[in-house]
Amino acid sequence: MKMMFTTEVPAEFSILSCIGQQLLATLCPLICAAIFGVDQLALVVACGSAFLFAFMFHTAIPRSAEVGRWVWVLPSGFFAWMFVRDVIKFGLFYAFGECFNPFQRGEDALAFLLATCPTCAAVVYSISMSLLSARAARRS
Repeated sequence: MKMMFTTEVPAEFSILSCIGQQLLATLCPLICAAIFGVDQLALVVACGSAFLFAFMFHTAIPRSAEVGRWVWVLPSGFFAWMFVRDVIKFGLFYAFGECFNPFQRGEDALAFLLATCPTCAAVVYSISMSLLSARAARRS
């Protein structure tokens, strides 16, 4: 029998793990913002809880680190697309204010809430997964 594909998917990869970690890292800031409101505290709590979730996920499923390192890609791509779109449409000053000003209220805070916070939390989650897997590799 002739093999069609010769590339194998590593045992560490799991699509469920990938989807679960992506949702966990990006929904965390939305939940924090719903509880604490949209301000710097929500961003700090979201990033801290992303680190905590990465630690818990890595402890429960150590193989998840391979996928967890790449959780930052989708939110960062979405953030970059949104930021460039705002720069082209409204200008650089407006785009910076919309994406990085946590003191906005109402609809003005949507970009910060839906793009900046999840991106920061996903980056912290990915860095945490990388550090935890490096630490586990040193212990072995």
